[in-house]
Amino acid sequence: MAFQYIDAEIGAILDILSSRLSYQIKNHFIARYSHAERCKVETLTIDMNAGYEKLVKELFPNAKIIIDCFYLVQLISRSKNKLRIQVMNSFRRSDGEDMKKYRRLKKHWKLLLKNETTSTYTNYKYFSLFGQTTDATVVEILVKYD
Repeated sequence: MAFQYIDAEIGAILDILSSRLSYQIKNHFIARYSHAERCKVETLTIDMNAGYEKLVKELFPNAKIIIDCFYLVQLISRSKNKLRIQVMNSFRRSDGEDMKKYRRLKKHWKLLLKNETTSTYTNYKYFSLFGQTTDATVVEILVKYD
């Protein structure tokens, strides 16, 4: 895997390093940029790699760390899906009503991840296992299961 750093204001790739190892990144920045230049850096956006936080504080002492929103959204989506699966599996029984809940949670999982502001109570359509209703109503019913 490579390590790239970008000027976020203009979107230009400044450099791509062949490795993501901390000591190689550290050596690269120390060799290329003076301590005074590195102290001028105000913000750094990073992924959720725990090693980067320590490295950033060491190399860029005045920089504020911003976690890339992609990784936050990914973490939230995974957590929501994990919880949905736990709830769904709790309904995996021979009881007909519980199996219906299980199938509903299994089939309509994407609605639970959908942005709430895009769901409506006025746009009716057919949903299997629910009939003619709105996506907001389906989400409301699914959330009430647990």
